[in-house]
Amino acid sequence: MNNFSAFNPEYWAKTMQILHKKQAVYRQYTNFKGEAVLKDGDVFHRPLPSSSYVQQYTPGTDMTVQTLSSTDETLTVDRKIATLFPVDDVEKAQSHYDITAQYGKDAITNLTNTMDADVQYEAVNATSVINMGDFGGTSGNAIDFNGGNAFDVFSKVFEKLGLQNVELSNLFGNIDPATWSVINSQVGARETSFGDATTKNGFTGNMLRYNGIDQYLTNNYTTSQVLNLATNPTNGDTVVLSYSSPTGTQTITVTFVSSIGTTPGNVLIGGNADATRANFAGLLNNPGTTSANQVALTGQTLQDALLRLSAVNDNTANTATIYFKGGKLSVSETLTAAADGFDANKAIKHLLFGRKGSIDMITQIAPRVQMSDIPLQFGVYVKMLGLYGVKT
Repeated sequence: MNNFSAFNPEYWAKTMQILHKKQAVYRQYTNFKGEAVLKDGDVFHRPLPSSSYVQQYTPGTDMTVQTLSSTDETLTVDRKIATLFPVDDVEKAQSHYDITAQYGKDAITNLTNTMDADVQYEAVNATSVINMGDFGGTSGNAIDFNGGNAFDVFSKVFEKLGLQNVELSNLFGNIDPATWSVINSQVGARETSFGDATTKNGFTGNMLRYNGIDQYLTNNYTTSQVLNLATNPTNGDTVVLSYSSPTGTQTITVTFVSSIGTTPGNVLIGGNADATRANFAGLLNNPGTTSANQVALTGQTLQDALLRLSAVNDNTANTATIYFKGGKLSVSETLTAAADGFDANKAIKHLLFGRKGSIDMITQIAPRVQMSDIPLQFGVYVKMLGLYGVKT
């Protein structure tokens, strides 16, 4: 058989393959008015006045003098996020593609999504919460959202906001793909409910208007998982956290040990379950610290944990609640005590709803590309920085 393989040309695409990224939605409903005031400094103040009350008046009788007061609400610009990578002149000259532009664009998207996840984390600080307790189930449990209760769930949004005396107009909601799918099935995929509203205020992402609420499709919501830990773990027991990152699926393994050792993610077993649970939460809240009770995480998982993970220990309930910014958090464990483990009923997606403008955000440095020479090399460091603060 003839061999003409040397005659066969090979070709490269004109553009790199598209990376499907999450899309930030926070600019559609966040209040940026403070940016015009905070030109320098790092704290923005907004005073909150007290309210007076009405009293009955009797002619000739002194009224009660009311004392008025005020409190100070502050937004601190304290979130600093960044990315850095090198580009050598030789690599740049020989590349068929614009390396700096491609990777710079990707990095800015990642920074913007981090900002979006921070804004959506404000759902945890919401005054009102909707869960199964509002529908005859166990309070604190996740809602089993489906076509049968979809309208009731969104009607409950109006009730909760109305009870807070919030004006029921110009409302927004963040919904995940599963919620989007349920709504889509309920409205019969009518084009006028979706396509006609996909471009609004410059937003070209996925948005629908359902039950009077502008709802934005997002994968940057906050997830929480509740770990029941009433029995002290056995040496070698583990808790595993898995999540999606821009570089692929990442896994953090926390190992409970009787001797702290040097393996990243080790947590010391304390004198009782409460002490051990506190050590576990301590690692997630301070993942870069190595101490007598924990060994710091390393590499990308450390950076992810610093930006996205937190935990709250509850000695009364014998639980540790893990919060994860920016999407789904999958969990597993190998705890010896059969009664311990994650509560599937409390695996919650915290989807943020409210009135547009109710969340304040100040961005002092918007993500942008900056380059500087690499000392003693031909090439540049490509750097991006974001500086901002968020307050509900």
